[in-house]
Amino acid sequence: MDTTAPNPAIAQAMAAVAAGVAKAESDPRRPRYHFLPPAHWMNDPNGTIYHNGYYHLFYQHNPYADVWDHMHWGHARSRDLVHWEHLPIALWPSTELGESHCFSGCAAVTGDGQPILIYTQVGPGDRAEWQANAQWAALGDPDWITWRKHPQNPALSLQTHGGPAFERDWRDPYLFQAEGRTGHIATCSIPSRATKRAFWNVPTSSNRATSGCCSPPPTGLWSM
Repeated sequence: MDTTAPNPAIAQAMAAVAAGVAKAESDPRRPRYHFLPPAHWMNDPNGTIYHNGYYHLFYQHNPYADVWDHMHWGHARSRDLVHWEHLPIALWPSTELGESHCFSGCAAVTGDGQPILIYTQVGPGDRAEWQANAQWAALGDPDWITWRKHPQNPALSLQTHGGPAFERDWRDPYLFQAEGRTGHIATCSIPSRATKRAFWNVPTSSNRATSGCCSPPPTGLWSM
């Protein structure tokens, strides 16, 4: 994908948000203190990170209506966590690749300094009809404004994650560093319907992570 060329999916989503601003701002029930998108639906915060003097906030966002659907990633940044600058929508569903939603995930910086978003890719249909989720990545420009889907997606799939057999609705990847190593955690269910938290060691090379283990489960599927 040419990052210098306009992304028509982002342009369409941003136009829909702009069209809803007047109605949103005239709503007397609209909160004035907490962070909000310019218009329409938001839910989970995603990819909170501090980098090069900015706090970045990504969030689950439907740019087309004030109900849950068409999950994108909205994006804003702040110097002080009080005054926020709205930025272009970061992630969009790549419908041409069978993607209908960009679910929750995290933001990080690669070893060579490039911004990266890791998130859960969800296919079309109702929840009962979803194909197996996969964990995808998107790469950003140095200013964290323009994003492109990683050419080697999925980063992890049910066929490649290297751990025990999960059910199809696994999600919410998160990268972290501890004791000089990089790890990856996600929420998953095994066929017994027990929720677990799966861990991977992330290698420093371009090879995908292949080791995994699970923690003791509560019941049901929990989002992280």
